Amino acid sequence: MIRETHSMDSVVERQSWWRRRLFWLVAGGLLVSAWWLVPAFGRWTQAERSVDGARLRTGVVVRGDLERDVAVQGRIVAAFHPKLYSPEQGIVALRVRPGAVVTEGTVLATIGSPELSAEIERQASQVASQEGQLSRQEISIRQQQLADAQGIELSRVRRQAAERELKRSRQLFEQGLLNRGALEKAEDELRIADLEQKHAENAAQLSVESRQLELRERQLEVERQRVTLKELEQRRHRLSIVAPFDGMVATLDVQDRDAVVPNQPLLTVVDLSSFEIEIRIPEAYADEVTAGVEATVLYNGEPYLATVTSMSPEVDASQVAGRMAFVGEAPSGLKQNQRLSTRLILERRTGVLKLPRGPYFESSGGRKIYVLADGTATLQDIQVGATSVAEVEIVEGLTEGEHVLLTDINRFRGAERVIVRD
Repeated sequence: MIRETHSMDSVVERQSWWRRRLFWLVAGGLLVSAWWLVPAFGRWTQAERSVDGARLRTGVVVRGDLERDVAVQGRIVAAFHPKLYSPEQGIVALRVRPGAVVTEGTVLATIGSPELSAEIERQASQVASQEGQLSRQEISIRQQQLADAQGIELSRVRRQAAERELKRSRQLFEQGLLNRGALEKAEDELRIADLEQKHAENAAQLSVESRQLELRERQLEVERQRVTLKELEQRRHRLSIVAPFDGMVATLDVQDRDAVVPNQPLLTVVDLSSFEIEIRIPEAYADEVTAGVEATVLYNGEPYLATVTSMSPEVDASQVAGRMAFVGEAPSGLKQNQRLSTRLILERRTGVLKLPRGPYFESSGGRKIYVLADGTATLQDIQVGATSVAEVEIVEGLTEGEHVLLTDINRFRGAERVIVRD
């Protein structure tokens, strides 16, 4: 006989619907959390360091144009700033002070030279004396010409008299009233008169030529003396040092009432209407920076175009000096020796992969960078090409659109992977 089992049974309460649903929701949440946490846990276990992402600077690899350039400091200098020198020995009297604005022709200084003044007076006296001698010689020549003319006229009269005497002698000879000897004598007298007239005319001609030559020599002597006096006058005129153009007196090399010698520097005048930019570039870029290289000059926050006009062939303190000129009109308000930021454009490349330049480039020499993906920065080898002040060309190791850390890689102490926390 089988007994009843009711003594072994227990009452089981039936779970409600919402309790069963809560159980499955909790179970699903645990599965999702496990699916998300397992890879993250794997990354945490593989990473060597962890850093706050807010303290990092990041960048994106993009494709575009890159200008390879070099940044240098420029100094405004006047294109024309001649130094004026003393033309003579004497005492200088300054008429201006440094910083004075002058116009073309303004007297800047004068040189007092008593020796030059005395020499001018002496030469002027000699000119007057030689001019008097020239006048006396001209009068003497005219007197001699009158005497020569008188001799020629007398010889002509004597010839005419001999010619008339010969005519009478021939008539008398034909009439038998005169012998042949007297006729021949009359003929000789005519020939003598002809010779005297001819020689008188030739002598007068030679005398004229000789006196003209002597007169010409005297005139040349007077002209030479006048030229000497004119040169001295010009030297005295140059004792007044005038401004060659509109500008400003930059420096004085002497004091007022100083004694100066020829070719001694006196002062410098600056042309304020024409400025150039003096630059000094590192020796490493000397072969690439030549005349015609374009540049951008920053003045009062505005960029201005310029070009390199000349480069010095000399290296000084590992730097090479050069000059640049503004393209078009220079900005207004420039001052002598004013410093300006200048960017020389050495090369332009189009359609290249590039990154912003940052501490990573200097710390690794452009060979390594951290690539950021899914919260993990992985150290990766790269190869860079052209570099500019703000950007770096990526030749190998990165693709367009990748995110990288621009921070100094030395702060991670060579870690291959770094967790970047949000």
